[in-house]
Amino acid sequence: RRRDANGATRATRRRGDARDGRAGGVARVRARRRARDGDDDGARENWALIVDASRYWFNYRHGANALSMYRSVKRMGIPDSRVVLMLADDHACDARNPAHGRVYGDEDRGVELYGDDVEVDYRGTEVTPERVIRVLTNRHERGTPRSKKLLPGARSNVLIYITGHGGDGFIKFQDQTELRAEEIADALAQMHARDRYNEVLFLADTCQAATLAKAIRSPRVLALSSSGLGENSYSRFLDPGLGVHVIDRFTYHVLEFFEKLKPESANTMGELEASLTPDKLMSRAVLDVKTFTHRNARAMKLSEFFGAVCKTRAMTGAFDWFVGAKSTADAPVDG
Repeated sequence: RRRDANGATRATRRRGDARDGRAGGVARVRARRRARDGDDDGARENWALIVDASRYWFNYRHGANALSMYRSVKRMGIPDSRVVLMLADDHACDARNPAHGRVYGDEDRGVELYGDDVEVDYRGTEVTPERVIRVLTNRHERGTPRSKKLLPGARSNVLIYITGHGGDGFIKFQDQTELRAEEIADALAQMHARDRYNEVLFLADTCQAATLAKAIRSPRVLALSSSGLGENSYSRFLDPGLGVHVIDRFTYHVLEFFEKLKPESANTMGELEASLTPDKLMSRAVLDVKTFTHRNARAMKLSEFFGAVCKTRAMTGAFDWFVGAKSTADAPVDG
């Protein structure tokens, strides 16, 4: 092959030109997306991954924890299409459940959590550490439906909630395997590298829950945990009819706080943290802000993660679906 003055073959130069062309194409696509979406906060979407890692009837409360969080997230406006729910056991249909087909998370059974509108994306043996990592990083097996995927973008805020039995730097799955703090940190690093979040709120309700966040180094990740190193997390209510505890203290008091909120509420993370006192939890709630350094975490509005965020445009005329907007759009309306 002929070589030019610099010793490069023509084939090598062509391959380099092709790579440059692809890189330029990607940059142009990203620029078009930025121009289309704008730079205001209204362009983002909130997503949620909710995980119950425990099987067996005596872990009923962990399923109720996850379903209670799922209910609050939906009540605040995040649709099922942007929520991935993972339940390691089907306590509603357990033969030992006298309230067959129903799950409760309070002492007087005032709220039924397992209604007709619950969409469980992964259940039973599908709920594994590997599956959680695949959902976070979007590295699924071929044929996985879109409804089972977490698909945030660079402008999305992502809520990750996980509950189960844990220890120093791990949480157990199915009483057989473990998801370790380093694996969580690595998954978040991959998400950051692939522009899969703007900010992340990581909530953990396990024993020694704060240790699950100890390895996280990715920017803009805020973690709120039910207990510190060496501390247990505790259950809240025992239902004599069911013979099991129905919810954990941390999740119960977080949701008690949320029940007072509306999607437009201005309550902050600092207010939530202050409400989670040791006398309520019998442990110490830990707010980890080590990588959330770009703004005041305690001043952050909870609705930034728990509420639906979308951008709409009020149109003054007809819209041509095949060509584009023919009429002038008014200013964006956040809602």
